[in-house]
Amino acid sequence: MSELLVARPLVIAHRGGAQLRLENTLPAFQNAFELGADGIELDVHLSQDGQVIVYHDYILNPHYTIDQEGRPVQGEIPLRDLTLAEIKSYALGKVDPQSQYGKDHPYLVHFQPSKIPTLDEVLDILPASKMVLIEIKSRPEDEHQPLVDAVVNKIQERQLLDRALVISFNWKALDYLNAKYPNFSRCYLSENRDDALTHPKAIPPLLEAISKRAPTFWGPDHYDILHVERAVLKNKNLKVIPWTVNDIDVMETLVNLEVHGITTDRPDLLIAHLEKREIN
Repeated sequence: MSELLVARPLVIAHRGGAQLRLENTLPAFQNAFELGADGIELDVHLSQDGQVIVYHDYILNPHYTIDQEGRPVQGEIPLRDLTLAEIKSYALGKVDPQSQYGKDHPYLVHFQPSKIPTLDEVLDILPASKMVLIEIKSRPEDEHQPLVDAVVNKIQERQLLDRALVISFNWKALDYLNAKYPNFSRCYLSENRDDALTHPKAIPPLLEAISKRAPTFWGPDHYDILHVERAVLKNKNLKVIPWTVNDIDVMETLVNLEVHGITTDRPDLLIAHLEKREIN
């Protein structure tokens, strides 16, 4: 990813801005671009027939996934066991506001159900000036190489090397990416929230493990970074993009830490906050 010098952190819409539109859908990504987000974050899996699918969970989520009759999906249906045609037989539908998911996402604006998108379909609507953060959904026991290779092929086909960042909690997948495709930017995700809150000393070893892979990006749970001093981050040669930040006060703290970007479900709030800071 080419150097992008900004006077403020980049605004990254988590799953397209999951508090505003149904996550990982084309309407969510389009809304993020219209709001003025600098980029979007999304999750990918491989279908049974090798297509790159944009979806968060490893199984179809009944809270927002419906079948051809408009009913919530029943039972556990692993995404990787379905072909693209089978995946396209399902849709992302309206969320029940009384469900836990609905209560956790009270600001969702609903549209007509839409098909589960492929990565190609999302990249088709990516404006020329915007970034995409692609999360490799891979558990440690999973075979990550085919998914990484497929994502790399999509990025290369569209000449998006300067605007794509491959991210994952599976560090083995990113180490594989670096070994086979050293020109690709990668972001190591981490989540040590409990340790960070109760034992701030738990973070330095994590930083050391990340810095050994530098220059690179670090994507910590925002709780993990609140105890880290700005000078330490700069010393480690890391660009930091914390997730998922929906609180104005935390946004302000991270802006003062001079992080490279902020991933949020509420890009509207972050953009408004940054604009207010610039005016003042």
